[in-house]
Amino acid sequence: MAAHIFDIDGTIVNYHTSEWLKGAKETIVKLYKEGNDIIFITMRGIQDEGTIWSIENTKNTILKTLDDLGIKYTIIFGVQSPRTIHDDSQIIIDQRQTNEKYGNKILEGNKYVDVWFKGEGINYNNII
Repeated sequence: MAAHIFDIDGTIVNYHTSEWLKGAKETIVKLYKEGNDIIFITMRGIQDEGTIWSIENTKNTILKTLDDLGIKYTIIFGVQSPRTIHDDSQIIIDQRQTNEKYGNKILEGNKYVDVWFKGEGINYNNII
């Protein structure tokens, strides 16, 4: 099992909306059902009060959808960018384009592409 860390805007929903990107919700559900930890980070924070991407609206839309599906997760609001991860274990990067749809193939077990600090993202064509 692994910890899967997802940004919110442009990664699981269209930027500054609550509209799910194609395949994102299904990917999260599959990873969770496989026993993986799901962690969300986002720049959404107190500075966004009164907007569609406010903390309150995020909880009432995106996170409510996951709650209704029984997904347990951790979320950290107000995480600035760029994000640097310091870890002594293997790090796998899936650097997505903003609002990029998820493919039909979902990340599975040891079929990840090891891109150890290369910043190349994952080649979904190599994932079965």
